[in-house]
Amino acid sequence: MSSRKLIFLTALTLLLFAANSVLGRLALAGAHADAASFTALRLVSGALFLVALVYFGQRTREHAPAPITANLLPALYLFAYAACFSFAYLHLDTGAGALLLFGAVQFTMFGHSAVQGQRFSAREWLGIVVAVGAFSVLYAPDLRGSEWQPAVLMMLSGLAWGAYTLAGKRATNATLNTRNNFVLSVPPALVLWWWMRPEMSLSMEGIVLACVSGALSSAGGYALWYAVVPYLQTQHSALLQLSVPVLATLGGVLLLGETVTLYFVLCSSLVLTGIAITLSAKPKPKPAHTAKP
Repeated sequence: MSSRKLIFLTALTLLLFAANSVLGRLALAGAHADAASFTALRLVSGALFLVALVYFGQRTREHAPAPITANLLPALYLFAYAACFSFAYLHLDTGAGALLLFGAVQFTMFGHSAVQGQRFSAREWLGIVVAVGAFSVLYAPDLRGSEWQPAVLMMLSGLAWGAYTLAGKRATNATLNTRNNFVLSVPPALVLWWWMRPEMSLSMEGIVLACVSGALSSAGGYALWYAVVPYLQTQHSALLQLSVPVLATLGGVLLLGETVTLYFVLCSSLVLTGIAITLSAKPKPKPAHTAKP
């Protein structure tokens, strides 16, 4: 993949992630959908969109539709991320949720890099410290007074998303793998919805928001993410996601009429500066393992 195409697709993916946050906040915080219904509709609509995309795409190439293979772990990661995300955002505001979610993503992916023997250069460490530090300063005040149960749920959501991203580094066909993951995540989502149906609260606006979130920003965004993440180093794919809450907040300003402060502008600029520093660094190679005589 060319560098220009990689940059464009990565930027588009991050914008779709941000759109997903805005849509979820509109539906859940606005009481247009309960968490279980939003999760189920999001995953079902995403699965239907991807099944149709794969089917008609292969029909035009005169190939038989590829069967759905049973790779359960990524599907369970996807379900766990979506379900925990929905229930946590019933009680957390956007800033606190973003801090917990993406903090857990950083822990998962940087921890994986360290276990795999990846060493970071001084410039990479500088970029990581600047980005994570500015991100924490920006969103930490929103965490005060948050209940611990939603906070734990959002951290679990971040761990699941980090694991889902790492699984994507082994994806051989982004669209097919994402379709399989969405289809296999539907049964547990429906079980959750059936179990929580006495508390169901769903309006037409909630249905539309959940379906748009599932079919476009989730299914489309996650397929693109699986397409680009094999070309990104683990620490880069982790750090890039710190830009999503910044983009989501800007989306709230443009679409929801929320206000933005100079404090937000300064901290967001530092987050993006830290990401740029890390991406510009040349990574250190993994240490060579010499054979014992």
